[in-house]
Order: sequence, then structure tokens, then C-alpha cells
Amino acid sequence: CSSDLDAHATYIRGNLEVRTAWVNGAKIRLNSNHYLCDLAGLITIDRVFPELQLQELGRFAISEIRTEVAQQIATDGADYEHSIAYHRFVLEILEYVYWLLGWEVDGPLERLRLFAQAATHPDGSFAQCGDNDSGYILPGFLPEIAPTRSSQAFGQSGFYSLRAPDTHVFVSA
Repeated sequence: CSSDLDAHATYIRGNLEVRTAWVNGAKIRLNSNHYLCDLAGLITIDRVFPELQLQELGRFAISEIRTEVAQQIATDGADYEHSIAYHRFVLEILEYVYWLLGWEVDGPLERLRLFAQAATHPDGSFAQCGDNDSGYILPGFLPEIAPTRSSQAFGQSGFYSLRAPDTHVFVSA
């Protein structure tokens, strides 16, 4: 079993779903939830199976998670992929990684949570903007997200949550 896990970790490391793109004349990293899942997998194998001695892969994945958190989460809390379902998936991935590593909740994770609350309807369902592939890390891992009670603007990302006592409209501008 350990050789299978070692082979899987090696496969993930050799096939990371990284992407770069030219934006405004500069080549930038433009990774997604796929890359975050790759990194979460490497961290999981490192932490759950320490006997495999994959600490170098774990350190690499932790460093990359920190970089991706800074790059994928806007200062207003929205995930850059501009999809509410992907936003919730990224939130779940990061909640899992923070839990696994024993990290305290920090600004980016708190902003992701607040955005998710703003995008949640009063009945607990979430607004449907952008792609939705129904992805999740572990069934039931992400706790229920309670909706906010007031309207909010996420101007950097172009989202607006408009609330009245019995109504919620979520707009992607």
C-alpha cells in the first residue's frame, strides 16, 4: 500500500495542473481549484502517512498553497474563477487544508467564508453564477453556510448581494 501511495504522490507532483497566461503583457500564474486539489492531495499523503517520508513534497505543497491563496482570493473575498460553485469548492479545499495542518483561520479564509455567506440564499442554497461541476473534497466536510442578513458589494470581483427580509438577489456585474 505504501508503494502505491508513494507512486500516487509522485504522479501528482509530476502532473500538477499548473497554468500560466499572458495578461496585460506579463506572464502570470493562473491556476485554479484543480491545482489546489493537487496540493491538498500531496499535503494529505505527507501528513496522514508520515512513514512515506514525503516531507519535501509536503513542504512544497504548503508553500504553493500559501502562494495560491494570495493569488486566487481577491481582497473582497471572491475566488478569481468567478463561479459561486467553484468559490465554495475552493473554500472547502482550504478549510480542509487548514484543518489538516492545524492552521488558524486567517484573513483570506475568513473573506472566503464571508463571500460564501453573501452568496447563500435564505433557504441555504447558493446563487448560481458561473460554472458548477458539483465538486467537493469530502462529502459533508464543509459545514452549512448561514446567509448574511444585509446587502453587500464585492466591487473588486463584480458581485453584489442584495437582500430584503424575504428576498435575495445575487448579481454578477
